[in-house]
Amino acid sequence: MALPMLWLVRVVASAALLASWWLTFQKWLGPRVSLAGCGGSEGCATLLDSRWSQWFFLPVTLLAATLWLAVLLLTLPATSRRLGRTADQLLAACAVLLLAGSLWFGLLMIFVVKAWCPWCAALHLAATAVGGLLLYSAWNTYRSGERGLFAASAQAGIAGLTLLVLGQLFGKVPDTHLLTTAIPLPAQSPAPLPSGKTISYLNGSLVLDKSELPWLGSPDAGHVLAGFLDYTCTACRAQYTDLTALLKSAPDSFAVMILPTPLERSCNAHLPAAAKDQAGACALARMALAFWNAAPGQFAEFHHFLMTAPLPLAAEAALAEARRLAPEAQFAPEAEAISTRISENTAAWHLLSSENAKLPKLVLRDDIVLHGSTASRERFMEIISATFAPLPALEAIPVITPPR
Repeated sequence: MALPMLWLVRVVASAALLASWWLTFQKWLGPRVSLAGCGGSEGCATLLDSRWSQWFFLPVTLLAATLWLAVLLLTLPATSRRLGRTADQLLAACAVLLLAGSLWFGLLMIFVVKAWCPWCAALHLAATAVGGLLLYSAWNTYRSGERGLFAASAQAGIAGLTLLVLGQLFGKVPDTHLLTTAIPLPAQSPAPLPSGKTISYLNGSLVLDKSELPWLGSPDAGHVLAGFLDYTCTACRAQYTDLTALLKSAPDSFAVMILPTPLERSCNAHLPAAAKDQAGACALARMALAFWNAAPGQFAEFHHFLMTAPLPLAAEAALAEARRLAPEAQFAPEAEAISTRISENTAAWHLLSSENAKLPKLVLRDDIVLHGSTASRERFMEIISATFAPLPALEAIPVITPPR
């Protein structure tokens, strides 16, 4: 390899090594959780929080740092003298890993996590550049008569990438939810209401009027959960299937109070600056509340439609379904009372978002809040069972208390 090209590889590898270590420290500085939800800030934090940020229990940025360190060491003259042809083979294998890894993680960033991280993108670009230069050097070596170099490097690189992908696909999936307790909310002083008309959560700091909010299940159930959700949020839809199963399995024990919380700036001023709007969320939330006001007895059917219809779901389609279910009802989605209710829901969601802003959020009992959608229905039922068992069983729940 020509000396200018060699120094370029060393400089880029050194910078990439430092960036990989920095991202690894950011991953380790917790608490972080691979939370499945909608509405959080996009960027490096989203990628570092995703399940694709680790290989089994190791951060993938740590693996990247190890690979960059190997490239740096293999370009040193002392290493080349000591290892000879093996150094060329290892460098070529590193080149294959860099190129394939940048493609794999680039596709994950764009099409799966759908978040933009400039640090990660820069590392992918560096991997593509250095991998290309190393393969170009290997090609020149091959043309000079050194056979077997590409075969050995390709086999080693592909084997390494296969281990990486399999470890990410079939390794232990981390929890995709967060449980918090002791959420510090400002004290409220609601106007006096008739006995039994309100439900209090979070040690009395969140008081909801039962007559103003939609319900799933029986209002006489022993435990009422409060669910903040967005009808355009896929994670909220995933949690809905778990809630449906819970209500079917214990109809006398559980009910859910629905708090539509659109992740769209036209009706939610509390969205994080980097969060993306969920198009049409405000219109669907207004339609849901309007349907509840007009035909509460059929709300469960309409809610099911909103949570299961293919996305994107147009407001016109929601209105057509509402008229089919309740042809005699008069819907007023733009009523001032509905706008006020959405404002109150988004304000409460914002207060609950000091640890994580994503939806869904499910207030369980007392001051316990479930953020995000669980990785499986079994995990969801475990949390419910532990939360509503006698108090000693609560120790089985990994509750995180945010600092005050």
